[in-house]
Amino acid sequence: MRHASVACLAALLFATSAAAQHDGTAGAQVADVPAGSGAIRGEIVNPDDPARIGDVEMLLYALPASGTPGLRRARSDAAGHFAFEGIANDPSTAYLVGARYAGIPYPGERVSFAAGETEKRVTVRVGDPSEDASGVAVVEARLEVTSAGGRIGISELHRFENHGARTVFAAAPRRAEAKPLFRARLPKGAEEFRIPLGIQPEGLVHDGDELRFYGPLYPSGWPGPLAKDQGLAFQYTLPAASGTVAIEKQFPSGAQRVVVLVPSTGPKLQVVGAREEKPATQPAEGEAPPLQFVVDRVAPGGKITLKIDMPASRVDPDAVHLEETRIFLELDDAALSVQQETLLVVSGDTAVVAPQGGSLLTLPVPEGAKEVRFDRDAFARGLAPGDGVGAILRGPLPPGETRLSIAYHLPVTDPKGAIALDLRFGRTLPLLSIFLADTGLRAESDRLHRRRPVKTPDRTYIALEAFQVEPSETVRLALAPLGAPAKLPRAGLYAVVALAAGLVVSFVAAPLRVARRSSAADDAVEREDAALHEREAVYASLRDLEHDYETAKISDGDYQNMRLELRNRAAALMRASTGAAGARSEPQANEGHQDTGAAGARSEPQANEVRRDVSGSPTICPSCSAPARASDRFCAQCGTRIDTGAARA
Repeated sequence: MRHASVACLAALLFATSAAAQHDGTAGAQVADVPAGSGAIRGEIVNPDDPARIGDVEMLLYALPASGTPGLRRARSDAAGHFAFEGIANDPSTAYLVGARYAGIPYPGERVSFAAGETEKRVTVRVGDPSEDASGVAVVEARLEVTSAGGRIGISELHRFENHGARTVFAAAPRRAEAKPLFRARLPKGAEEFRIPLGIQPEGLVHDGDELRFYGPLYPSGWPGPLAKDQGLAFQYTLPAASGTVAIEKQFPSGAQRVVVLVPSTGPKLQVVGAREEKPATQPAEGEAPPLQFVVDRVAPGGKITLKIDMPASRVDPDAVHLEETRIFLELDDAALSVQQETLLVVSGDTAVVAPQGGSLLTLPVPEGAKEVRFDRDAFARGLAPGDGVGAILRGPLPPGETRLSIAYHLPVTDPKGAIALDLRFGRTLPLLSIFLADTGLRAESDRLHRRRPVKTPDRTYIALEAFQVEPSETVRLALAPLGAPAKLPRAGLYAVVALAAGLVVSFVAAPLRVARRSSAADDAVEREDAALHEREAVYASLRDLEHDYETAKISDGDYQNMRLELRNRAAALMRASTGAAGARSEPQANEGHQDTGAAGARSEPQANEVRRDVSGSPTICPSCSAPARASDRFCAQCGTRIDTGAARA
């Protein structure tokens, strides 16, 4: 059924967009087609009046891979030629070319570019309309029956053929006298009538339980697939209690063939006087094939009877309990992606449905949410978008646990601004868990408290939770990007000062220890011990910092600043340690002389001898007054460079 209605919906979208543009009602709402280096050129053909092909309004409808449609208009020249230039030639973009002639939209050809192709040529056929519907036949009526929420849903698609030579159409002023080309009657008690995509065809009149269609319906003999695949689609629901439900479906215009489809996993369906056939189309991967029942040649005014065995259920909204809601958030530059999972529990041993015209409960979907999607079991559980109040759950819900998933996007108008997410559940919720992908965001909430972060192989999630959310309570979560590092708070400042003080004490105490050393080896060991102790202190501080952050003892900003300070200090210590080890591995400058014997070795200055200037006075560090050795170019205590201008003792 979905496959058969593709062409009908394409023509419907084109006709509605064309009418809206023509009336000036949607000029500012429909974007232009995607730009590029492609072009579509063509001409108009009018067999009824060949001279009336100039100055005709032409329309180009585009559906890119992004899903955002576009519409562009042009006019034909005196010879009936037209062109749409500077359009995208992306093979994933589908185009529909057409015209609006004598107040009627005429869809032409569907066009798509091949890879590397930059120009396409099309022909659009128009003609004078006629109110004569004698050549119209209903070749097939397809009914798809489902059940959800104590209700039966029926989707109808009626396919037409026009064996006449002209387009059948009756303008609005003529419909009181003209005969409709198609009539349909909804079953008794039908509610929630709607048209796919919410777009009503130009010639459709809905009057109570009766539908009348006045066209346009193009001659089926015209070239192009749209002329051969035309129809009308609509949907509605019926209330259904437990037990066997009988539905009488009337066909005022008749049908050459009636096909009824029902899911093989749903309630048992019987079509009186029908035969069962294997469906011609294969189901989607992972789906069970539906059951198909066929009735041939239903005469105008005839009817068929459907009998559906509805499972046992009870109306008891109080038997439904919320157990937990888990929400996963991820922010990019364009939108906040939300994945919401809800665990429900139904007490008792019978399925629960909503009362007539009501719901079991409402699941939160914030205002402004885009691309709202439900999981595969949602419809079977009666979950559907509400009218501005979130997602409505009607059931049936089986006894025990049921999990439902909703996904949507919240647009981000200012990437640097804050985003507020308000959640209200309408029922007592024992546990609310929120997991925020750590992509440089700050999360604030008076109701949610922080848990230990949750880590996966590719990312870390900030974990928040709230217990016992009351029915009238609104949980607000404010998200904002992390800004520039803020000034350290008092607690963070104390920690950094304490670390710095420890380093100063280590450096001040070092000369006292070194004074008691009598060799370069002892001196090196002392420096290595001090560096090791300092590194261990930094590592311990990092571990303590992580623990304080995971237990929510410090804020995000303090954590980022202090972690950066400690990591930088640890890296500096590692570089210093690596450099010292490399220096010790190099051969000493006097090793070549030591091979000549002990006397030669004693004639060279030793590494631990005190450095003296030309007057024989010992040289000291100009910064800390520590004595310098003969081999020192920098002070061993404070690192100050020692040169010939150093102070003397």
